[in-house]
Amino acid sequence: KWQSYMLQWLCEKNAEKGFVQYIHQGPRRDQNSRLFKKYGADIGGDGPGENLDGGSMIKLLNALDSKIVPSSLDGTGLAKTVIFPLRSEDFEVVLNGTRSFLGNSAGIASKLQLGTPWWFNDLKEVIGKVMHELNIRGSLGNWLGMLSDARSLPSVIARHALFRAVLSAKLVEEFPRAEPESLVELAEKICHLNAKEFLRLNRSAPNE
Repeated sequence: KWQSYMLQWLCEKNAEKGFVQYIHQGPRRDQNSRLFKKYGADIGGDGPGENLDGGSMIKLLNALDSKIVPSSLDGTGLAKTVIFPLRSEDFEVVLNGTRSFLGNSAGIASKLQLGTPWWFNDLKEVIGKVMHELNIRGSLGNWLGMLSDARSLPSVIARHALFRAVLSAKLVEEFPRAEPESLVELAEKICHLNAKEFLRLNRSAPNE
């Protein structure tokens, strides 16, 4: 009960401040007790946890969307949200469950998004599948692309290189008759321009 209350309260505060919130769902940390006792945390003993509860997710989103928060970007308690499920079978749960909450008075494109496959899903096949699912739902052009949350700089570089390679191949596959210039433009949006707009990084400083 208190965890649900705190989650909803924090989400409302994020909306109030105009923050973008990332929800990472599903990890089971330190599941190998022998490794944990010998080496500590973050040494490869983590794994996927339970599947995402789609009903609970929708209840939370509905409660936030119904909350009146005048100072938020669109007057509701539902901030811009990116959901990262750890199990690949939950991707469609997020894509289908969030569609009812995409409309907003501020005209924010794809206010709720499925995050890029991460952790155990940093695989060519999984990333390509998500790109296809986004495309057939008409939201690939608003996608935020790859994130960088790894502790290791080489891992960040490799992750983005893999993502760009998969994206390039997938765009040609999904849009075989498109002009090269339009595919380059779409790739630029997915790789950095969408994130810049979504996070409002192109805003002027308050004192400018």
